[in-house]
Amino acid sequence: MKAGLAAHAVLGLERLIFRHILGLQPDPDCWPVPIGIHRLAVPQGIDTADALGPVWSLDAEFMRAWHHRRTPIGAHAFRFEQNGEYDCGWRLADVAARFLQERDRSDGLTMLTIVPPAPVYRRVSVLPWLGRRLAELLRLQYVPDAFDMTRPLPGHPDSVFGVNRDAASRPKITLDELYRMPDETVSQFSNQRVLLTDWRLHAGRTLTTLTRLLQRHNAEVVRFTWLP
Repeated sequence: MKAGLAAHAVLGLERLIFRHILGLQPDPDCWPVPIGIHRLAVPQGIDTADALGPVWSLDAEFMRAWHHRRTPIGAHAFRFEQNGEYDCGWRLADVAARFLQERDRSDGLTMLTIVPPAPVYRRVSVLPWLGRRLAELLRLQYVPDAFDMTRPLPGHPDSVFGVNRDAASRPKITLDELYRMPDETVSQFSNQRVLLTDWRLHAGRTLTTLTRLLQRHNAEVVRFTWLP
């Protein structure tokens, strides 16, 4: 009991010093696995499917809550995404692994890849770290760079179209034109069962686009998101 309290105190002190005093993010690979990681119950989740295969999301109650901090999973997800609190990230990875193990009882998944994270303005990109942790827990091969974006997103400061031009004058880009698979990764996914993950489902258009791209190379795809 005393050891657990001491560990939590050290974790809190480290967070205080790094984030609030020095203004730095701690190294996520050195962030300790939290005590009681398995205490967070696995939510029922949302299980759907379409012509491209199954789609699984972790938190069923999120769609009925006015704010994503209303549920335990949503609260951990909010703290992880907004504040880079990797103790929450460890819990999310653990819950997701148990959630997926309950559903995937067939031949088993073999690889895990992620939707390329859109450009963001903060230093913490949550999905690559979380995808790597989930792959480790599920004992899957992790390939984070399966897709390339053929051009920056319109409207982003890095976009070749610029941010000050009128939106109507920008060329229309479909998702099918935005992504491609590099030649060196195509052979890796042939005839594999792939877990394709994203942070949120929203309308699911990007997941659908990338699923089709994987299936063109003979991959069987399961789509998974932490939040609907």
